[in-house]
Amino acid sequence: MLAVLPACTILAAAVITGPSALVPMSGARYSVARPIESAQSDQSDEEAEVAPADVERYIAVYKTMQRNHSLSIDQAAAQQSLTVAAFRKLESRIEHDDALRERVRKALRETAEPTPSPQAR
Repeated sequence: MLAVLPACTILAAAVITGPSALVPMSGARYSVARPIESAQSDQSDEEAEVAPADVERYIAVYKTMQRNHSLSIDQAAAQQSLTVAAFRKLESRIEHDDALRERVRKALRETAEPTPSPQAR
């Protein structure tokens, strides 16, 4: 009965996390550690420092859309040689950095058209 328990545990892990759970590891027959490693490596990509040139390209996309409201994100990103997927990934990285996010907001506020204030009566 004890020999059946580990096999059931491995099978349950494979059913829950998919075939990637059964990855041979050194010193162990099977491991469920790989999905966790993948999640950690994705997280470190978002935490990586954003190059100043990438921040400027990101700002340029939004400035382009501020000047021409008929442009789609596809068109504006393409003008900066970015795909929408690359733009969104860059956006995610910027949003996770408080200082960069504020820098972008400030740059976009400076170039935005002022909204008319309500008239005092």
